[in-house]
Amino acid sequence: MANTGRPSGRRKVLRCGSSRCAALGKKRSATIKATEFDKKFDAGEDVNDAIDWSQARRRNDQPKRVNVHFPAWVVEGLDKQARHLGVTRESLIKLWIAERLQ
Repeated sequence: MANTGRPSGRRKVLRCGSSRCAALGKKRSATIKATEFDKKFDAGEDVNDAIDWSQARRRNDQPKRVNVHFPAWVVEGLDKQARHLGVTRESLIKLWIAERLQ
Protein backbone atom coordinates (compact mmCIF):
# COMPACT_ATOMS: atom_id res chain seq x y z
CA MET A 1 0.00 0.00 0.00
CA ALA A 2 1.41 3.40 -1.00
CA ASN A 3 2.07 6.01 1.68
CA THR A 4 -0.23 8.92 0.92
CA GLY A 5 0.75 10.87 4.03
CA ARG A 6 -2.74 10.40 5.48
CA PRO A 7 -3.56 8.29 8.53
CA SER A 8 -4.62 4.79 7.61
CA GLY A 9 -7.16 4.42 10.41
CA ARG A 10 -4.96 1.87 12.14
CA ARG A 11 -2.97 2.34 15.32
CA LYS A 12 0.64 1.28 15.57
CA VAL A 13 0.98 -2.02 17.37
CA LEU A 14 3.84 -4.10 18.68
CA ARG A 15 5.33 -6.13 15.89
CA CYS A 16 7.76 -8.83 16.80
CA GLY A 17 8.62 -10.98 13.84
CA SER A 18 12.34 -11.45 14.31
CA SER A 19 13.90 -14.69 15.44
CA ARG A 20 15.30 -12.84 18.46
CA CYS A 21 11.78 -11.99 19.64
CA ALA A 22 10.65 -15.54 19.02
CA ALA A 23 13.54 -16.77 21.14
CA LEU A 24 12.40 -14.49 23.95
CA GLY A 25 8.92 -15.96 23.76
CA LYS A 26 7.24 -12.70 22.76
CA LYS A 27 4.03 -13.05 20.84
CA ARG A 28 3.16 -11.16 17.71
CA SER A 29 0.31 -8.68 17.92
CA ALA A 30 -2.06 -8.02 15.08
CA THR A 31 -2.95 -4.58 13.85
CA ILE A 32 -6.41 -3.42 14.86
CA LYS A 33 -8.49 -0.59 13.47
CA ALA A 34 -8.71 2.61 15.47
CA THR A 35 -12.47 2.21 15.85
CA GLU A 36 -12.01 -1.27 17.32
CA PHE A 37 -9.30 0.05 19.66
CA ASP A 38 -11.59 2.91 20.77
CA LYS A 39 -14.50 0.55 21.43
CA LYS A 40 -12.32 -1.74 23.56
CA PHE A 41 -10.87 1.21 25.45
CA ASP A 42 -14.30 2.80 26.05
CA ALA A 43 -15.61 -0.56 27.30
CA GLY A 44 -12.79 -0.70 29.86
CA GLU A 45 -11.03 -3.63 28.21
CA ASP A 46 -7.25 -4.03 28.39
CA VAL A 47 -5.71 -2.51 25.26
CA ASN A 48 -2.06 -2.80 26.30
CA ASP A 49 -1.41 -5.56 23.77
CA ALA A 50 -2.33 -3.15 20.96
CA ILE A 51 0.16 -0.48 22.02
CA ASP A 52 3.89 -0.50 21.34
CA TRP A 53 5.02 1.12 24.60
CA SER A 54 8.67 1.10 23.47
CA GLN A 55 7.72 3.76 20.91
CA ALA A 56 5.72 5.91 23.35
CA ARG A 57 6.85 9.50 23.81
CA ARG A 58 5.50 12.50 25.63
CA ARG A 59 4.71 15.36 23.35
CA ASN A 60 6.30 18.75 24.00
CA ASP A 61 8.36 17.33 26.85
CA GLN A 62 11.66 18.74 25.62
CA PRO A 63 13.03 21.42 27.96
CA LYS A 64 13.09 24.93 26.61
CA ARG A 65 15.10 27.73 28.18
CA VAL A 66 13.23 30.86 29.24
CA ASN A 67 14.78 33.94 30.82
CA VAL A 68 12.63 35.90 33.25
CA HIS A 69 13.63 39.05 35.12
CA PHE A 70 12.24 39.42 38.66
CA PRO A 71 12.64 42.28 41.10
CA ALA A 72 15.11 41.58 43.91
CA TRP A 73 12.34 41.25 46.51
CA VAL A 74 10.68 38.48 44.45
CA VAL A 75 13.96 36.56 44.14
CA GLU A 76 14.54 36.89 47.88
CA GLY A 77 11.03 35.56 48.57
CA LEU A 78 11.55 32.67 46.16
CA ASP A 79 14.87 31.80 47.80
CA LYS A 80 13.34 31.90 51.27
CA GLN A 81 10.46 29.61 50.25
CA ALA A 82 12.83 27.29 48.35
CA ARG A 83 15.08 26.94 51.44
CA HIS A 84 12.01 26.26 53.58
CA LEU A 85 10.93 23.44 51.22
CA GLY A 86 14.49 22.16 50.65
CA VAL A 87 14.45 22.63 46.89
CA THR A 88 16.21 24.91 44.43
CA ARG A 89 14.75 28.20 43.26
CA GLU A 90 14.38 26.79 39.74
CA SER A 91 12.51 23.72 41.01
CA LEU A 92 10.17 25.89 43.05
CA ILE A 93 9.38 28.11 40.05
CA LYS A 94 8.77 25.06 37.81
CA LEU A 95 6.50 23.49 40.41
CA TRP A 96 4.44 26.64 40.99
CA ILE A 97 4.00 27.31 37.27
CA ALA A 98 3.08 23.69 36.52
CA GLU A 99 0.49 23.72 39.33
CA ARG A 100 -1.00 26.94 38.02
CA LEU A 101 -1.27 25.61 34.45
CA GLN A 102 -3.09 22.42 35.42
